[in-house]
Amino acid sequence: MLSPLPPGERSRLLATVSAFQGLDAPGLEQLAAAAGEQKVAKGQVILMHGDAADAFYVVAGGWVKLFCESMDGQETVTGLLTVGDYFGG
Repeated sequence: MLSPLPPGERSRLLATVSAFQGLDAPGLEQLAAAAGEQKVAKGQVILMHGDAADAFYVVAGGWVKLFCESMDGQETVTGLLTVGDYFGG
């Protein structure tokens, strides 16, 4: 598991996210201060297809696997997200 990001590191991470490119430094600092963190264990499902995305997630460390599962349980990887990538709504 990763240690919590200090506010300065959060601001630097958020500055790399394309969705936040228009924010100035004070805006990024305010966003970073309001942001929560969620630790996710390897293999833990964050969202399922069709779930309401009630949060905006930014990958701060490691990677997130995007996949579809067929009716017979076969998994097809459709993408990988790494640090600075985002998903959700």
